[in-house]
Amino acid sequence: MYSLIAPQTNIMKTKVLLTRAVSLNPASIKKNTLPFWTGSCRKFCFLLFLILPVLFITENSFGQGTMGRWEMCGLSGTTSGSVSSTGVLSNVTFSVLSRGAGITAASATSGYSSTGWSTASTLDIAQNDYYEFTITPTPGFKMSITTLKIRDIVSTTSSTFNAYLRFGDDAYASNVVASWNPSTTATNRSLTLSGVAALQNRTTPVTFRVYGSHAASSSTTTYLFDCQGTAAGNFRGVDVDGTVAGIAYASQLVSMSTGSTTWCAGETRNVTVQIKNIGTNSWTDGSGNDFNVGIKWNSNSPNWLDYHVRVDAQNLAPGATGTYIFPITASNNPGTGYTTVLAAGSNNLTFDVVLEGVSWFGDNGGVVGPGNTKFVSAAQTINANSTLSLSSAAGTDAQTKCINTAITNITYAVG
Repeated sequence: MYSLIAPQTNIMKTKVLLTRAVSLNPASIKKNTLPFWTGSCRKFCFLLFLILPVLFITENSFGQGTMGRWEMCGLSGTTSGSVSSTGVLSNVTFSVLSRGAGITAASATSGYSSTGWSTASTLDIAQNDYYEFTITPTPGFKMSITTLKIRDIVSTTSSTFNAYLRFGDDAYASNVVASWNPSTTATNRSLTLSGVAALQNRTTPVTFRVYGSHAASSSTTTYLFDCQGTAAGNFRGVDVDGTVAGIAYASQLVSMSTGSTTWCAGETRNVTVQIKNIGTNSWTDGSGNDFNVGIKWNSNSPNWLDYHVRVDAQNLAPGATGTYIFPITASNNPGTGYTTVLAAGSNNLTFDVVLEGVSWFGDNGGVVGPGNTKFVSAAQTINANSTLSLSSAAGTDAQTKCINTAITNITYAVG
């Protein structure tokens, strides 16, 4: 049954094939086709037909459901520090849950509580009254955050308290979802984030902050995350729902060596770059695929509009690192070969991987990416060529061996 599935078949096709494999009607199976389908084996074997595909699909599916959480169950008294994450999926990391400098730890049972919230009716993020946490996907993986589940409560002294969810993408300038008024009784809140484009198929870290304002008293009003319990479906404080998935074609720069950062205009040298395949697919040529690594100078049009120097990507396997050596000249190239030398001044070299006919990795087009970037070198200084001239007094080029005649000074000038 498993031999029907190619090693790199996507998970959706795998599920379809397996569904077909187990949709047999036991009553329609002939004994000479499945000779073991008799007696006591019948029920057991049919059960295997049902279970094995489920196990196989589970192993090959991407992480989904709860990505991780910060659990308040078991906290007691004043938790002055931070709260560590728990139950985090593979290929994503959760930071600690911490407080901003504007609020102070307060006592709670199975909760993470604070006082010191601003009494102003409008939010001033400069007051640093917030809870904060960061979620980071592993290189080569992407995450989609669909729901933030919060169980919160505000003390009975403040029924006008406002809470806000913001993130670092815009320096916490605007709300990610609508603000809310926490209740004086513990409340489960599901903040839907599936419609926030910046949080879908994300390959970079995201930092969230839950701000608070309009407290009845900065000294006595408390706002906290609470634990409902540890049973299935209970809100445990701050839970994050979403998915984590590998990226088919992704690259990571390991190192680059350009030699000296100073070049003579028109100089040719070898430049070396090491790139790691952090995707789930090999960079294997054949079957219509052609993977290469290119290099170019960042000079102006019409030169170096493409990576005119390329080498093969060496069929790099997932997790492997390749070393690529490029002979490159500090001259202009419009695509038909080198012409005039590069202009004097500062320039850069750019490297990237390409699946020919589909996309450069840094462009994240088609099946490539997301999350790839072009690799750019440090500034390279291009020195203009100079002319070396010789000047001397008459007769200094006609010296004779063994004649004791002083040689007039010879002067070299670079112009």
